[in-house]
Amino acid sequence: FYSLEDFERFANLLEIPKKRVVKIFQKIVTTPPLVTELVERSYLSDAGKSAYIQNYTKRLKSSLCYAIGGDYSYDSTVLPIIEDALGRL
Repeated sequence: FYSLEDFERFANLLEIPKKRVVKIFQKIVTTPPLVTELVERSYLSDAGKSAYIQNYTKRLKSSLCYAIGGDYSYDSTVLPIIEDALGRL
C-alpha cells in the first residue's frame, strides 16, 4: 500500500507547494477523532465498531511508521507531522 512518503514524493513531482502539502498531511493524521465519532454513530454492532476502530488505527500507524522507516534521502516536509501523530496515537 502507499504511505505518506509516497504521497509526499508525488506532491513534489506535481510541484504542490510545501505549505499546502503540510496542511493536507495535518488533515490526514488528525482525522482519527472524527473517524471514531462517525463509527460510534454508525449502525455497526459494538463488536463491529471496536474492530473497525482498531483496524483503522492499526493501518494508520502502519502507514505512518512505514513513512518514518523509509529512506528519506530528500528534505521531508512532513516527517515532523508524522512523528507528532504517532505520539498522539
